[in-house]
Amino acid sequence: MSGEREHRSSQYTPEGGPTGASDESDGRALRALTILQGFASLDSQTQDTARNIIAADVNYLLSNSRYQDPTVTLWEDTYGQSIFARALQLRCLNQIIALGPGLNIPVPPTAQSAATWLGRQLALHWSSSNEFYVSVLDPVRLAGDPNAPYDPGIDPIMACLYGDGIAVLDPQLLSTASEVRAQWTAGGVAPYPINAVDASNGIGPLVGRYLGDQYDGLSLTSNTGHPWAVCTCSFAQLYYELASAINNGAPVPNDPLAAAFFNQIGVAASAPAPQVVAALRDAGDSMLNAVIYHSNKLELSEQFDQASGYEKSVANLTWSYAAFLLAVAAR
Repeated sequence: MSGEREHRSSQYTPEGGPTGASDESDGRALRALTILQGFASLDSQTQDTARNIIAADVNYLLSNSRYQDPTVTLWEDTYGQSIFARALQLRCLNQIIALGPGLNIPVPPTAQSAATWLGRQLALHWSSSNEFYVSVLDPVRLAGDPNAPYDPGIDPIMACLYGDGIAVLDPQLLSTASEVRAQWTAGGVAPYPINAVDASNGIGPLVGRYLGDQYDGLSLTSNTGHPWAVCTCSFAQLYYELASAINNGAPVPNDPLAAAFFNQIGVAASAPAPQVVAALRDAGDSMLNAVIYHSNKLELSEQFDQASGYEKSVANLTWSYAAFLLAVAAR
């Protein structure tokens, strides 16, 4: 995934030695899901290898009920019960249960009970008092990262897009998304100056990781967070995924919790479905246009400076490109 500090799905170097990486169990689920996605295109010998890898990853999650343990989050700066990791693990187990028998991949007897448990735990991340999903329960910041408010954060949106258990039609997710977007735009608690400039040009906004983010690519304690390409593209993907669901016949989530989400893009949930779909796609396009505008001749780094909009931190980050392509595919 991000690659800021370590490899995510393995703790071994190409030579077989330890990397010293922290235990990130979302990486195991991601690897199994990735292999499953391309399984049919593999030759028979490679499929046998793939089965062994998937079985090892699933057994890792289920062994000693490891899926219940806290883990390092997708941003590699906080340890706790991650909504992203839980959603990824749930999707992994759901796919193994559904596809395993047909692919001759063993389905462990505890897979279903583990999936049921994870689904129930995801619901515990909802904070009715704050009206958003909490990204990490019982969080502990890793060494070097300052204690800072984590939520509202992009993690629940990423959990929806990459995992199972949180639907794009979920009013609670849309309430979370509205809080995430609002905090970094005019009138929010931590607005990015570049978003005001971009708004005057009809693009944006750019969004970041979480409220108290202080990582600027060089320092973990910069006192200034920045928007990320992967976060902005993922937010755009949420707009597109929701537009597609409504376009395919799903009812518009006309719930008080979702009202602010739709107000941000200039449409009411009570509007005709085609109008809502058009507004959602326009909102996603506006975010992707900001990413393109601030890219360095279409090259994407990790972050954009919150004041100037110029790219900064890790150059040519694979995850940024992947997030952009996923958003375009959803469009």
